[in-house]
Amino acid sequence: MRRLLIAALLLSATPAPLAAQETERAVDRRVERLERQVRTLERRVLGANTGVFEAEVTPTAAPATGAPAASQVSDLQLRIDALERTLQTITGQVEQNGYQLRQMQEALAQYRAATDGRLVGLEGGRAPVAPAASAVEPTPEVDVTPANREVAPSSTPAAVPISAPATGDPAEDAYTIGFRQWEAKQYEAAAETLKAVVARYPKHRRASWAQNLAGRAMLDGGKPAAAAELFLANYQKMPEGERAADSLLFLGQSLTRLNKLEQACRVYDELNDVYGGAMRAFVRDQLPGARRAAKCKA
Repeated sequence: MRRLLIAALLLSATPAPLAAQETERAVDRRVERLERQVRTLERRVLGANTGVFEAEVTPTAAPATGAPAASQVSDLQLRIDALERTLQTITGQVEQNGYQLRQMQEALAQYRAATDGRLVGLEGGRAPVAPAASAVEPTPEVDVTPANREVAPSSTPAAVPISAPATGDPAEDAYTIGFRQWEAKQYEAAAETLKAVVARYPKHRRASWAQNLAGRAMLDGGKPAAAAELFLANYQKMPEGERAADSLLFLGQSLTRLNKLEQACRVYDELNDVYGGAMRAFVRDQLPGARRAAKCKA
């Protein structure tokens, strides 16, 4: 009977070392999995500057059979410490990348704001229908050319290659080229460039700008009928666009050039009804003179 009890005790005591070894192997597998994940993360974040983790970990030799497991514990501790240091390095790099990205976004926003301000200022200074000086009040010049008659410009400057700074936004770059062509009075080339911007990038914020400026190129080039079509399309297709209100103003001016004064007045009424206080200062300042030019009722 005593022998059976001793045998039972021996059998019950046997699994303890085996359980400890199994726990050590499980921990080791988890550490290896973490090491693989950290290496992958290290390659993605640090790029070519990898090898930090491998340089900090030097695996120790496996202990001899029956030797204490202290060396294994020390090895695991070293590996865990290396994991923590590598994660700190990666975290620092991620924070630095985020800071640099925010700086780039702020710089791009400032560039766009400055570009918009410059373009608005230049466009505002090139209104096709400009008031003439008078002793009493400004009286706009009115072109009473017969309806549907296109007027050829007095002179067409020779085409000069126009370039734009590469901003990484192809729609922005193409619009800048069209704007510079218009500014250089290359009206036909400007209109083609700007219409291509609208066709290629219809959802871009510059699409409304490009359609409006294409119409202005036609109007400045002495083609009010073609200009009127472009202005009307901009208002109808992109009523929420940034230059939709401008297109209504220039549509009225185009109709005035075509001697369609009643239609021009209806356009100005719609401009005021639809956009009212939302129209930009340039449009609001030009509207009274444009209404007088079309002989609209107050």
